[in-house]
Amino acid sequence: MRHRVIWLTIFFVTSTIVFLGGVIFVLLFQIPDIYQELQIPEGSIRKDQSGQMIAKITNLFNELKNNEQKWGLRCSIDQLNSYIQEDFMQSIGSGSDLPKKVNDIRVSIGDDIYVGFRYQSFCGEVIVSIQFRVWLVAHETNTICLELIQLKAGSIPLSPHLLLDFITESAHQANMGISWYRHKGNPVALLKYQADQLLPTMIIDCLRAENGELLISGRSTEVDEVTKSNP
Repeated sequence: MRHRVIWLTIFFVTSTIVFLGGVIFVLLFQIPDIYQELQIPEGSIRKDQSGQMIAKITNLFNELKNNEQKWGLRCSIDQLNSYIQEDFMQSIGSGSDLPKKVNDIRVSIGDDIYVGFRYQSFCGEVIVSIQFRVWLVAHETNTICLELIQLKAGSIPLSPHLLLDFITESAHQANMGISWYRHKGNPVALLKYQADQLLPTMIIDCLRAENGELLISGRSTEVDEVTKSNP
């Protein structure tokens, strides 16, 4: 009788482990609906929208390079995703800093920003989803808040804290000061562009992501200084 109880216990525990493992496997490799919806079909429309995005990016870089008094970029979610899916990984230097296991990035812009991508894990390809919110801090020059709301692998929630080191390193590479605090339990990065300069060469006036559009604009302070010296 005792042996029978032992074998039944082993069978129950093993069955439970197998069942839970199967559930986790299914959830891990589940593709979120939002990620699927962001796929832009190959063809002339995607190429045209990608070309529009490339033109906008090129224009922004030229404005910054030439110290234009005002600079900016406004794009739609379709233009951004078309560019990412059509030309981003092939653009010179664009995808060079991404981990080799990351591909097929897709973005959604609403009240929050969603970024999803395929990640080649040791057990197969997983869709990683990141949800965050970003805004300019009022009355603080070139200071941006980035609030991490959610991180998932498939449908399995992960701790957003797994991204903290990556964001910190990326901020330092972009010449941004960074500090962390918590808001309603979420980690929030306080990012300051050109934090090491008393007089930044450019001022970010607007950073807004809403209604399927991304808008960023600002001005060059070097132009202001030239104007003051040559009234």
